Amino acid sequence: MRRRFRQSLANLVVIGGIALCTTLSQRSYRCATLLSSDQAGESHMKSSEVGNAKVISRSSATHRPSACEAFVGPSSDDSQVVQARTLHTQFAMHVYRKGKVKDIVSNTIEQAGAWETQDTEKLMDILGCGDSFKCSPETAKKGVLVDVGANIGWFTLAALHLGHTVVAFEPFERNAELMCASVQAVQNYETRFQLNRLGLDHKGRECELFQQKELNIGDTHSVCDDETRKVFVEKNYEPLGWMNTTTLDNAMRTGMFGTIDTIDVMKIDVEGFEPSVFLGGNEFFQSKLTPKFIFVELVSERMGEVRGQHDRGKHRLRSVLLSLTNYGYEIDDYSKEGNSGLSLLTSSLEHLESSIDGRTVLFRRATPVSTSRV
Repeated sequence: MRRRFRQSLANLVVIGGIALCTTLSQRSYRCATLLSSDQAGESHMKSSEVGNAKVISRSSATHRPSACEAFVGPSSDDSQVVQARTLHTQFAMHVYRKGKVKDIVSNTIEQAGAWETQDTEKLMDILGCGDSFKCSPETAKKGVLVDVGANIGWFTLAALHLGHTVVAFEPFERNAELMCASVQAVQNYETRFQLNRLGLDHKGRECELFQQKELNIGDTHSVCDDETRKVFVEKNYEPLGWMNTTTLDNAMRTGMFGTIDTIDVMKIDVEGFEPSVFLGGNEFFQSKLTPKFIFVELVSERMGEVRGQHDRGKHRLRSVLLSLTNYGYEIDDYSKEGNSGLSLLTSSLEHLESSIDGRTVLFRRATPVSTSRV
């Protein structure tokens, strides 16, 4: 389909075989998916042998995932503590040990003391200053970050050390261990941090984890169907273990956001699962928890890999853009890179794709939330 995002755009839009949204005129939007998010309430366990270690995926959304207290700490053989810094704040952080394993995030933090400095400072400014982006220490507020795909916790730790509150989703156990070891050094972290050991998806299910340890151990991919599994096996990825997924809607219903009543920034980096995250959040994105800003990675190639269909990646990228439009978001000036006319509503899909694909993009909520459901 080669159409434009217009206010007059109407009718049912079908992308990648999934009915997504009905878009009405005057920007009155309602979305519905063909996939139920209620299936995430089932509880089950599955183990997988990895070398001599047994990896166990814990219960799904009906059970609160383990907090950091469940971890005894990362192995000193493959982890180390480095000094990191953001916005004039220095802190210690546990990362993968260089030489033992290869991890791009860890190696960058060890060498530069930071990861994605410009993006980090932008998100931290939003958390502290809101829409104004500029405020004094006296007028700065304490914001709320939801970190979806937290990895070893760079954005989580930056926010916590600046006094903000974080709800994190990270299913890979070794990443979570490192993040928790770092978090436990933060003052009063217990009241400002919640870890959910789950992936976010369009339904609750059990997925296998794959990675290439020799290339980038932190780059863990979720494999939830046979076609995707074939893709990663052919690319020499190794099975790591299992995880459970839930949806944003079910996470909201079951109290995973129970410690917060607003979200300033949601960061989403889930290696191609971004369309599934949005598909599972129809109620969430129409509730009082609707994030004021969303910072999301948009790489169509990875989105195509998720289901083993490379030719569908562009369609899934479009599904994310449609979802963001229907939920009332617009591209923030920060991500327009001098193209002031770039807009979800008026730019062509071709222009949007060429400008956005392969980048992590900041979107701001442009339309007030019309409901207060929780």
